[in-house]
Amino acid sequence: MSALFSSVRNASGVTSGTLSSEATSSTSSAPLPGETTSALGEFQSQADGVLDHMVQKPLRVGGKPLGHSPEARHFQQRQGRGQGRPLPPRRVIHDSAAVEAFTPEQAQEAQQVMSDRWSSVTRTAADTHQKWAPDYRTLSLTVLLHKNQEQTPNQQDWRLREEALERVGQVVNKGLAGYIDLRVEPYGSFVSNLFTPGGDLDIAIEGSTHNWLDPDNRLPLNLLDKEEKARLLRALGSKLNKGQLTRGSIQRILHARVPIIKFVERRSGLACDVAVGSAGARFKSNVLGLLNRLEPRFGQLVRLVKAWAKAHDCNSPADGTFNTFALCLMVMFHLQTVSPPILPRLCDLFALGPEAVEARPLHEGRPHPPLALQECRERAKQWRPHSRNEAGLAELLALFFERYAAALQLWTRLDQNVAGISVMRASPWSASWASGRFAKPYAVNVEDPFDATDNCARTLSPFKAQGICGLFTASAKVLRHLDTAEDVETARQWLFHAVRTRSFPASIQLPLRYPPQNRLAAQEALAHHDVPGHKSVPPEVRAQALPYT
Repeated sequence: MSALFSSVRNASGVTSGTLSSEATSSTSSAPLPGETTSALGEFQSQADGVLDHMVQKPLRVGGKPLGHSPEARHFQQRQGRGQGRPLPPRRVIHDSAAVEAFTPEQAQEAQQVMSDRWSSVTRTAADTHQKWAPDYRTLSLTVLLHKNQEQTPNQQDWRLREEALERVGQVVNKGLAGYIDLRVEPYGSFVSNLFTPGGDLDIAIEGSTHNWLDPDNRLPLNLLDKEEKARLLRALGSKLNKGQLTRGSIQRILHARVPIIKFVERRSGLACDVAVGSAGARFKSNVLGLLNRLEPRFGQLVRLVKAWAKAHDCNSPADGTFNTFALCLMVMFHLQTVSPPILPRLCDLFALGPEAVEARPLHEGRPHPPLALQECRERAKQWRPHSRNEAGLAELLALFFERYAAALQLWTRLDQNVAGISVMRASPWSASWASGRFAKPYAVNVEDPFDATDNCARTLSPFKAQGICGLFTASAKVLRHLDTAEDVETARQWLFHAVRTRSFPASIQLPLRYPPQNRLAAQEALAHHDVPGHKSVPPEVRAQALPYT
């Protein structure tokens, strides 16, 4: 704990004006000016979740907020390496005053700007895709289908998860922290069948407890307060440690928005995330699974985008980037808004209007209607677009990058400063751009279609948004250059291994501060990878892998 407090004191040396000049002159061993016993006690109570930047109540030292942002953690890491230089000042992307200062007319104008940009990118991309040579269009599709096959789980992957779920369930079934009649249920990508062989397993502790105000009724675990859920998770962690059922230590993130514990199950080697009471998350997963069965390209594109995000370090909410659910919703919105649409609007599947807010299935965390999922399945069977969209994976993936590069340019105000653009949200519920504030401003707005009050892209920090916008742009440009077999190999290496071969277009500028950690492993695998139906690139070309500039 002393080392933890030391890192906080070190972080106070930032000279960007966050703390007073008196505070910046203090040494790492001296207490901060204005540091109080209560503040330290508050920080100590949040120690379990200090690495999770979603802590709702940040520590305030000397009257200034000390947030758990990626910038602060990055500075603390540099301090630990003896590189305590202050980070350069960065432009604040969201100004709260600017967010508030717009009229309904300006909001409508911003909505029109976002929709026009979305449509303009679509038209330009269609012209580019028409220029692809037929042979290389087929070759790129072969490469992407092969990558999708690599990311598709087999029977052994299913069995590993089922067995791990059973072993964790045996521990939970014996009772935790005085609670009995407990069970475990999966949720997330395992339920929607969108998981990948190397993905984690999301587990929920379900059950009910006695309601002391009404002994005849039992209280579901999802209605427990956060402190009680944390107590249950601590008890589970202790039993897992005692039974030696994990590899390494258990990470407890108990002060996050949703308390969880993370560990690696010993026998299967699977990374597991355990929460308490997540019937709503399981309902969302079932709807995503329904769309996956309705249109196979949805699942294929989700797996490709997840592989891209993993290669480029863009799929880690704890580090200020996208969470997996946000990526799935972004793919869903993308496929809903192509012409003709590939996926239906969710408001149509639930037989509600596009303007519905309070009537949505999980509005503000309420339980979903019992028959909602079954009715949704029946309507999905009847949905048919006016005409079949025959776009292939290569076109859809390139358009995904191009569209969201344009959207992030507007969201981060790099391209055009339009009043009200910061509250534009991508809404898979209505399959359109909608205007509406969340509880606080965010860098990117992806609406949870089941609960309009929740921004699923809230984990993306402004510090990372501009860099990810650059990655979207670079990935789209790489997919535009598909003139030879070597270009297809270059695109594959960049998209899914974050490696630049010598044939990588020199005109494409890459963002800084995004060196993927798996580049060395990708370089070692270059000489041993062959794609079915793809003539191998000469060794002198594929053996050269250039790092980021």
